[in-house]
Amino acid sequence: MARAFTGWSVGDGRWLAEGEEAPRAGQFHYVEAWHDPYQKRVLGCEFAPQRGPMADGDDVLDLLAAHPATARHVTAKLARRFLAGDPPADLVTALSGVFPDIVQAPDQIAQVLRALVSSEAFSATPPAKIRRPFEYLAALYRATGAGITATGNAHAWQLSRAGWQMHSYGPPAGHPDTAGAWTGASTLNRMVDMALYAHEAWFEIASADFAPEGPDESFGAFVARHAGALAPNRADEVVAVVQNIYDFDPAERVGDIPVADRGGLARMAVAFAALAVGSMRPGSLIGAKAAVAERLEDLLIGAGSWLAPQLRARLASGFGDHGALQVPMTELVSLSDALNALIWSEAEGAVRAYAPDQPYPEGNGLSEPLMTVAQAIKSDMGLRVATVDVPGWETHVNQADPFSGPARGLSEAVIAFWRDLGSWQQDVSVVVMSEFARRCGPIRRAARTMGAAMR
Repeated sequence: MARAFTGWSVGDGRWLAEGEEAPRAGQFHYVEAWHDPYQKRVLGCEFAPQRGPMADGDDVLDLLAAHPATARHVTAKLARRFLAGDPPADLVTALSGVFPDIVQAPDQIAQVLRALVSSEAFSATPPAKIRRPFEYLAALYRATGAGITATGNAHAWQLSRAGWQMHSYGPPAGHPDTAGAWTGASTLNRMVDMALYAHEAWFEIASADFAPEGPDESFGAFVARHAGALAPNRADEVVAVVQNIYDFDPAERVGDIPVADRGGLARMAVAFAALAVGSMRPGSLIGAKAAVAERLEDLLIGAGSWLAPQLRARLASGFGDHGALQVPMTELVSLSDALNALIWSEAEGAVRAYAPDQPYPEGNGLSEPLMTVAQAIKSDMGLRVATVDVPGWETHVNQADPFSGPARGLSEAVIAFWRDLGSWQQDVSVVVMSEFARRCGPIRRAARTMGAAMR
């Protein structure tokens, strides 16, 4: 097959022969002198030697276009792109049956898409697609009508931080098109950054004119317009949230405030719309409200906790008649507050009555938070994960002396915590991590890793 495409090249000015270069047109360019003109066999078909220019390659493309494997591959990608990361097998089979029947049609892909969106599976499958980083950033700028100002690779760098390698992704199949590939913590953090800062000058990609539509446009209409461009069904909720932050009268004229403040207001509206619950449609939250409640309950406190029945009831009722992806932002915030109040009101008696079995070191900043964690564990609340942060370790130079005291304090507090757990030790794992303790050895000059200082 590769021999059939010899001579197919690009007009990029490359050297072809002595005194001959390809045109610098940036378009397809056929170099007949490079073509292998001899007999070939491709997919069981015999190609005679010495055929016309590009005839071998053209016939191979026709063979591939009509091959059943091509139909399955292309229709599966279309279903994955427009429906779900794991489309129903029977739907892909049905679409692959449509594909070869219209192989000569100029609108072949359009007809396959029409069959896809007209299928029962399309209307029966809950929305589960998520915008990938490039599409997410493009949607932000499209919502505000921003003009691209980047002349370098600022956009490529910002997207690469979210895992999107512009024009440099390794596998030839391209970036993944499944939600699981784009819902990791690092990627989602970077997409939150985009929502919040994509229109800031230091982002160095685009600029937008956040002017009012007319002299009498109100605050409320201004915020709703910018939020609605990205999430039309969330505009009123965003207005309520932004109004609470900025404390403005929705009926007042937005043109009366300074341009910088108006820009900040618009950027906030777009960010809230981009980050609204359901805007990115993570597949893990799709399902009936009872099932979602159980998943959240298990994530928060564990199914075996004595709080589980009350929490399950509160979660289920909190969603009301909404599906998991349609919970209004204000309702979800209210639900979160109610859950916090429930957990601590129920646990207050057990925590207050708790007394540590072992003394904790006095004057140690870790003692109180670790004792609180021990209280929660031994109160049988069903706690799954707890973290305690210890700041003040970033000295970077001459670390041995400054670290000896904190390291000793860390050891003493963890030992006291472990002894306090008593019989609960068999159910608990303690992990101690430091920001730079990736290896023991020098970083540069006198600076050493924390692992080296604590060796």
